[in-house]
Amino acid sequence: QKMPTVEAVVREVGLLEESILTLKLCTLLTKVAIADLGVPLEKVARLILRDEDTGFAELSWLERKVLEAGKAAGSNCRMGADHRGDEVIDVDEPDVNFDPVVFLSKLETIFRAEVPEAANWFEAVEPLPVGDDGRSLAPGSKNQTTTATAEAFETPTVVADLGSEAAATAATAAATAAATAQQQQVTPNTGSRRW
Repeated sequence: QKMPTVEAVVREVGLLEESILTLKLCTLLTKVAIADLGVPLEKVARLILRDEDTGFAELSWLERKVLEAGKAAGSNCRMGADHRGDEVIDVDEPDVNFDPVVFLSKLETIFRAEVPEAANWFEAVEPLPVGDDGRSLAPGSKNQTTTATAEAFETPTVVADLGSEAAATAATAAATAAATAQQQQVTPNTGSRRW
């Protein structure tokens, strides 16, 4: 619900469209997996991270789903490899047929259908209750969710003035965007982008 406000703020400070889309998809994963399905944060984090046992060479579960949803949304994305042979997602620029609305819709469908099994989480959990304003009612104090999320990602609670739900989303997205930024590489003079 707060995403349009958050999106406007980050766009104002010059965040690239690709980064805003990353923020949206990570927020969507957090909402569906944690808030709606009740999957613990640790298990969701394992879906985002690459596997250490493979030397981080293979795409993570989330990266594979981004590739799948990207193709369904008209992107010209495909599996590629970097200079070490690690799997990456290549996208030729410009990606004119890509529809971000279809992309996010496809990801939501995937998340709802596949996250519990992928995270090995089969407990049925009731969604958080929703207040009259449509916001999830987290247990405890107003900032409990913010503090817990920030501590989980070792992120300061500098966004607490946005309210607990928006702050938790911002902290989660910031941590995920930081991890994604480490993986993103721009290939010079080829007109393609690697993730």
